[in-house]
Amino acid sequence: MIKLDVQFYSPEHEKLLQSNCDQYAKIKALVNSGFDVESDVLLSYAIFQEQKFKGDIWETYKELQEKLPPFKETWQQNYDFSKGTIHAKCKRGEIEPHHIEALGVGGALSFVSHIYGLTEADWEKVKGPSQVSRTDFKIASTGDTFVEVEAKGIVVPEHNKKYVYDAKSSIEKKKKAQRDNQNKNTMLGVVTAIPYDNNLIARCYILDPPPETISLDPFKYKLLARLYFYWRELCMLSRAHFLEDLINRIKAIQSLHNDYKLLDGLPLLNRKGDPHVLPQSLFKKRSTMVDNSVFGEVMPLGRLDNKFIFYGFETKVVETLLMQDFKEITTMSSKVRVQENVEVLCRIIKRPYDKTVYEFPENEEEDLKPRKSILMKGNVCHTPCGRVLGLLEPK
Repeated sequence: MIKLDVQFYSPEHEKLLQSNCDQYAKIKALVNSGFDVESDVLLSYAIFQEQKFKGDIWETYKELQEKLPPFKETWQQNYDFSKGTIHAKCKRGEIEPHHIEALGVGGALSFVSHIYGLTEADWEKVKGPSQVSRTDFKIASTGDTFVEVEAKGIVVPEHNKKYVYDAKSSIEKKKKAQRDNQNKNTMLGVVTAIPYDNNLIARCYILDPPPETISLDPFKYKLLARLYFYWRELCMLSRAHFLEDLINRIKAIQSLHNDYKLLDGLPLLNRKGDPHVLPQSLFKKRSTMVDNSVFGEVMPLGRLDNKFIFYGFETKVVETLLMQDFKEITTMSSKVRVQENVEVLCRIIKRPYDKTVYEFPENEEEDLKPRKSILMKGNVCHTPCGRVLGLLEPK
């Protein structure tokens, strides 16, 4: 668990948030106490930045395999989580800007999700006007109202507002003109400042940022955001037939406008017209915990060591999606926890001609090939959306 300090950027911003944010009291309390977050939850939000804010959405397992391990390696090379907070291992200007941006998003969304009880599955991107470079909103729905966040990340030698000023100015840039539009959504700006002085604690500066206008029903928005999130994620890990029916249901909810609640509680049906059941392929062809409570895939962290990234989901996520109870879907949240020394039965493509290299399916044809089972062990973290991340080693 790591700790981040919380501070209002200025008294002026605090006054604005006191007037405009319904969770001001919770933010005020965190200014005194800070908040804790698991490092892998922070990573999960940072992955979200890479997946959804770069125009580079990961859609297949091959893309996940190609992009997640190098991102995880760079994450470990740039940041140190060993002292109960986040420290940069390199000075300002020595870390790629998009990696600092990803950590800024990780810090901001972790903070706002902590306040509003949201998960990774709730957040979507809303692009600002094209003339405003690199100014993107992250938006979620609580089910009753919209929450808009603009996030920035910065590496600092010390906690001094002069280092945060440029990031603050970027967030403020559109504020006055858009406030004149009478937007009533909750708006937060968060600058995550990461020190490279090991005696300091990472800090989130909270601001009152500019808004965007969203015309959708907040509950429907939250439902669709979660359904799309899980459909995209599960498509990287499985080719089960229920995913085809899930995307069709999503399109139906979109097209029905105000009548979408007629589908509430109608389970996903298979080709015979019967409700889908948990696909056994999740447990026979994928890597699983021994009790089948989690399924996913593993991929080498690098060729120079014997460590593997586990990336998967709790089985209850699929069970909830199959039943299509809208309240259950929009309130689904997993307890953040770390399981230590957990055993995972990892199933990989068998390569008899080369026993020194682990291989993984690159396409549907390869996915049908026999897999070899290898028992691995390590620590895994369950994130709020039911995603499970960890590092494993063969026993």
